[in-house]
Amino acid sequence: MDFKKIKKFCKSLLIIFFTILLIFISSGCKAKVEEEEIYTVKKGDMEVKISSDGKVVPKEYLRISFKNIGEISFIEEEGDVFKKGEVIAKLDEKDFKNQLELAKIALDLAEKELEMSELNLKSTKDAYKNTVEIANANYLLAQKTVEQAEIALRDTHVYYDKLKNEPMVTASIKKQANMAIHQAEAGLEQAKVALSQTYWNCESMRQAAKSQVDSAEKAIELSEDKIISSTASLKLAQDAYDNATLKAPFDGEVIEVYQKVGEMASPGMPVIYFGTSDVLKIVADVDEDDISMIRKGQEVEISFHSYPGVTIKGKVINISLGGTEFQGVVTYDVDIEFEASQDINILPAMTCDIEIVAEKIKDTIFLPSDYIFEEEDKYYVNLLAEKNKKVKTEITIGYESEDYTQILSGLKEDDKISKE
Repeated sequence: MDFKKIKKFCKSLLIIFFTILLIFISSGCKAKVEEEEIYTVKKGDMEVKISSDGKVVPKEYLRISFKNIGEISFIEEEGDVFKKGEVIAKLDEKDFKNQLELAKIALDLAEKELEMSELNLKSTKDAYKNTVEIANANYLLAQKTVEQAEIALRDTHVYYDKLKNEPMVTASIKKQANMAIHQAEAGLEQAKVALSQTYWNCESMRQAAKSQVDSAEKAIELSEDKIISSTASLKLAQDAYDNATLKAPFDGEVIEVYQKVGEMASPGMPVIYFGTSDVLKIVADVDEDDISMIRKGQEVEISFHSYPGVTIKGKVINISLGGTEFQGVVTYDVDIEFEASQDINILPAMTCDIEIVAEKIKDTIFLPSDYIFEEEDKYYVNLLAEKNKKVKTEITIGYESEDYTQILSGLKEDDKISKE
């Protein structure tokens, strides 16, 4: 709740009302025996009530704020009624619109850049394929040259071996044949060197082409990342633009306006209190010590400050899961539905006192709290035995109030106890 009264006590009082169904002895259960106060234990019915204060609010309501910082250019007036989705306030949208257009342009450029990168990748892959084919062809040609040089060397050896055993062949011819061997060996060596050079040239060509492919693929990754970033920026710009307009979250009424046209709005700072003024509820703040006793459907007695002496009925419909701390006291919001009354006109923001009926206990034993004393975390009473002899008797207590305490065990009906 947005209202927190300074309470008379640090927590709400737990008030227990007792309805005694039995007829007490004529002395009213207390008697004076030798100047001592004697109490006769009786049974009765109890209602355990949690007391707090509350405020009337729409059953469905929101304090609406902008999510952006900006100057308010339009805001509806209090009392105006709207359907869900209708505009109720706007910020000056010029800057938001510019940012949105820039974000759209950035995304468009990123998409075009990706298209160019994809075309470049296709081109570099085609170039790489051609380079590999050319390199393979050159290497095969160099290998073929080596093979031919090897064949030529082998043939010159065969020819020379044939000539040197022929007596009719002159020395000059044999010398020429031998020179042919040397020439063939030189040719083979040159072919092998050329093969090696071709191999490394081809590898260099392949690596250069592969590097261009890798660069093109990297460019695509960068373009894709840029698109992701630009898309996110566009969403943020779109959200900022959309959030510059506040719309009615449901069918309802502008109950209160907190800011005016020309003022600066800040994120999280309410500008409009919007709700259903025709359907109301009460929100009460219940102390953390008592909240465990509150459940949906419990009966509530409500007294409005504007109508002294008038009490109406209600019931608990919701219990907040989150507490609020104020000056060291933690409280929880409890929503209360109440019955309409023709006798009183209940309006939003009215304050009231509420009593939640937390428990209804039938046929239980209770006694005034001042007859009970505590020792070492245990509770006792002075039970009067025969001849009014006092016997210190341990008891188990239940619900407590400022004046009375429920007794769970240790006493029975018609027992007599002494205060001293």
